[in-house]
Amino acid sequence: MSSLTQSIKRFARPAPVTAVILGFNLLAYAFSAVQSRSWLSPLDASSFAQDGMLYAPFMHQPSEWLRAITSSFLHIDPTHLGFNMLMLVLIGREVEKTLGSVAYLGTYLACGVGGSLAVMLQSPLAPTVGASGALYGLMAVLVAICMRTRSQVTPALVLIAVNFGYTLITPNISLWGHIGGFFTGAVIGLLLFARFRLSQMVWALLCAELVAVAYVGNSMV
Repeated sequence: MSSLTQSIKRFARPAPVTAVILGFNLLAYAFSAVQSRSWLSPLDASSFAQDGMLYAPFMHQPSEWLRAITSSFLHIDPTHLGFNMLMLVLIGREVEKTLGSVAYLGTYLACGVGGSLAVMLQSPLAPTVGASGALYGLMAVLVAICMRTRSQVTPALVLIAVNFGYTLITPNISLWGHIGGFFTGAVIGLLLFARFRLSQMVWALLCAELVAVAYVGNSMV
């Protein structure tokens, strides 16, 4: 047990927020799976998942606005979860090391909410879950980091191209969620080049997005 604890500490130390986000995603999947009695399709019979997924027609009540955040911690099946968590570890750790944990947490949440907002506006009748919107945003931020530090940007661009290509050819994937998350990440990436405190700007952006979620949600009545 002590060796496992030490391994977890070594993993979490360089990027603690990424580790916490990973843990929340795994716990949410496990809870949904236990509740639905299915590890392969945890959303079908889980009230926890049903109450957390993004579905715009339900979001006219203030108590439902948090779906714009909670939906990004839910996943359809083990493949969906595994791929997104792999991307989180590969990309999130690097972005967190550069931005710092406070700005990174705001960035992750803002990109996720940006994806949710795009879905609410463009595909409101589509129930949506997954961390992909936030992860697409982190990809955009990673490109900005590479440009700012004059690092090799080609691998990040290839990663984005491959992921968008997969999104376009695969059915039942939220294109608008990915676009919204990526656009939010691109905006945050531009802020890296501005003379502002990034953490303050990112959290202000998140607050503005949540106001927009409330406004769009109210319009669903």
